[in-house]
Amino acid sequence: MLSPGPESSPAALRVAVIGGGPSGTFFTYCLQEQCRKLNRPVEVTIFEPKTFEMGGAFHCNYCQGVISAGLLRAMENIGLVIPDQVIQAQIKSYHLIALGGELVLPAPENQHIYTVFRGHGPVPQRAGSISFDQFLLDKALEGGARKQSVQVREVEIAPGDPNPVRLTDHLQRTYLSDFVVGAYGVNSKIGLQFEKLSFGYRPPATNSALQAEFRCSEADRLRLFGEEIKIFLLGLYPIRFAVITPKRGHLTVSLIGEKLKSGHLDDFMEHPLVRKHLAGDLQLSAMRCSCAPLIPITDGGELAGEHCLIIGDAAVSRYYKNGIESALSSAELAAEVLSRHGAAPAALLRRCYTERLKARFRLDNYMGRLLFRMHDQINRLPTLSRAQLAIARGDFGLTGHSSRSLRWILWNMFTGDTSYRKIFLRSLDPVLLCGIVFSTLKTYLSGKLRKLFSAEQAR
Repeated sequence: MLSPGPESSPAALRVAVIGGGPSGTFFTYCLQEQCRKLNRPVEVTIFEPKTFEMGGAFHCNYCQGVISAGLLRAMENIGLVIPDQVIQAQIKSYHLIALGGELVLPAPENQHIYTVFRGHGPVPQRAGSISFDQFLLDKALEGGARKQSVQVREVEIAPGDPNPVRLTDHLQRTYLSDFVVGAYGVNSKIGLQFEKLSFGYRPPATNSALQAEFRCSEADRLRLFGEEIKIFLLGLYPIRFAVITPKRGHLTVSLIGEKLKSGHLDDFMEHPLVRKHLAGDLQLSAMRCSCAPLIPITDGGELAGEHCLIIGDAAVSRYYKNGIESALSSAELAAEVLSRHGAAPAALLRRCYTERLKARFRLDNYMGRLLFRMHDQINRLPTLSRAQLAIARGDFGLTGHSSRSLRWILWNMFTGDTSYRKIFLRSLDPVLLCGIVFSTLKTYLSGKLRKLFSAEQAR
């Protein structure tokens, strides 16, 4: 039970957090810090069946594992600094590979990007290494939280009861608390329990992804990838784009799209451009593990009810980007609301949490959808793809404003370092649009002239 023990303050707010991934641990850490500042007693118990200290598929948390510069800044703002033991690789550039050519985008000066394992990797890692999720969980536990290594199967809420929240685990044991926070993520079925509470929550709509970890020696990883992430824009429907992320001893291959199946991973790995960049070294037989995680593409309806809040990607997340940073955003806001208002009426929680959180994401995600649709169309047409990359590289003498603008747009679309709204507005720059028209015409005419010249030579 979560009811207060002999040494607990009777006024302590008992909070149950379902999920020990980033959203749950960020929330716990922030809630404990804010309650300390307000001198409000709180007892937090995290329910998480996984053990992030162990390797293997069960303890994985379905993530590409890229820690962006924006997330690093946001974590540092709340006092969390990632230790060296968590970092698998430092990233200094993104390498775009498309049908129309290639482009390397170096990271801006003084921006750090890291790759990590969310669990402890497909196999146990070297001694002394720590997974990202374990690092966050340790910070939450250091602040006084407790962890129950059980899987919650049922959630019941009875407003007005002295113990309004009742949780039941997979062994039919019960736990009582004053408040419950759903931090379980879209890949968990526990969201159906919150939907049954009838306060208006519905699990977000999702798209599918495919992810696989491949064994790769550190020497081969450095030879093939150096310090870069490779992004493939190959027009392989239904794969929207693919990312290969280097980590110590492994490469993480992530495919993003709709209704992806295992055969699409084979199609991607056998594509000539992929084989070229892997130098034929990476074989499907080297695959350690694979999974098919879901990616949220809408929000979760109402996110606050009597004695409960939903956070993380089960609530709302940035479209295709920055899942962990989005989790921190919702966790911070939920912690602020709960530390100030406690188990307040649902109407107040909705006004202070749901409305404010959705306002942060609504317009930006709309802009993100438009940007990705435009980008999809460009990458399905080789002429447009070549024209876009030509501008970004500075071909045709377009080395000034147009080139800088397009490189900025591409960098931020794939790293998520700024809002989609800013990217969309930048893409409407008249000088850039004129450059795109000029580059497209020149690319098209150059292709036609090459064909005519080849035809003349063949006669």
